Formats: sequence, structure tokens, C-alpha cells
Amino acid sequence: MLGRRSLLLASGAGALLAACGGDSASSPARPGVTRADIALLNELLAFEHLEAAFYRAAAEQDERFADLAAQEAAHVAALTRAVRGAGGRPVGAPATAPRLPVRDDIPALALRVEERRAAASLAVVSKLDNAGLLAAALSMHAVEARHVIALRDLAGVALAPTEPFGAPLAAAAALAEVRAWLA
Repeated sequence: MLGRRSLLLASGAGALLAACGGDSASSPARPGVTRADIALLNELLAFEHLEAAFYRAAAEQDERFADLAAQEAAHVAALTRAVRGAGGRPVGAPATAPRLPVRDDIPALALRVEERRAAASLAVVSKLDNAGLLAAALSMHAVEARHVIALRDLAGVALAPTEPFGAPLAAAAALAEVRAWLA
């Protein structure tokens, strides 16, 4: 149902890897990539790990979430390689599986998760120092925004947002909120 992942997802992941030098076998010293950038990538990665686990579990109950699960897994893989390629240590996946509501309530919860992820993404991208990482993070943010639109439709919520601008939310606060929903 949500299967438009190929071109934009691949280009976003490719841009992210290119910004950090590509594969993990290359030198960890990346001109223009700061420790702060690596920390910000890890904030995104922590959120992506949680989303990937959530959508994997949701896809087991409802096949409509399979494409989202695959996209979030691709984000995890790209961010993990980028952190390593930049000389950092990627954060790991959560130790516990997310708790899901009954099948009919998953779309509404998924929408809330994606809205927090998009807000956290805005906060992170505003702090990235490296232009290549910024471009790549924005391409992932664009995918997350499309997830919100698709999930609004799936949850039966009006497709048009109620506000003219997205509001950033500190990644740590957004992640804590989502973790509480899935605990």
C-alpha cells in the first residue's frame, strides 16, 4: 500500500553514506563531520531503531505496515553505516520489543509515532554542521513526512495538517514520549 520507497529512499541513504565517505572500511576521519554531528546522527538512529522495531511488529499483525518496516530498516542501516563511517559508535537497538495496541488502533499510534519522529527530525537537522549530512537527513525527513500523510489516511485523519509550519521537538523528548507509548 505504501510502496514508494525505492528511488527517494535509495538516494537519501546514498547521500547520507556519501557525506560520511561511504563504507565503514574507509578512514574514520571525515573532514567537516564534527562529534556533534555524530551525536545527532545517533539521536536519529535511536529513533529509527524504535520505529523499525515498531513497524516490524505492526507488519506481523497488519501487512499494510510492511513497506514502512522496510523503509525504517533501511534508515537504520544507512545511519549505522554513516555513524561508523564518520568514526563514531552507533547506538544499538532497544532490548525489548514494543508493545502494540489492538490491530485496529495501530494506525493511530503509528501516526503519533511518525509525527513525533518528524518533529524530532526538524530539531536535529537544524543543528547539523555538515552540509552533506544535512541534505541526507532532510531527505529522510521528507520520507518521514510522507509516512505521516499515508498514516493520516490510514487512521482516517484529515490529510491536510492543521498548522502551517512544523514545530521541532527535541529528539530526546520525542523519543522518551514514544518509548512510553510502546512500553
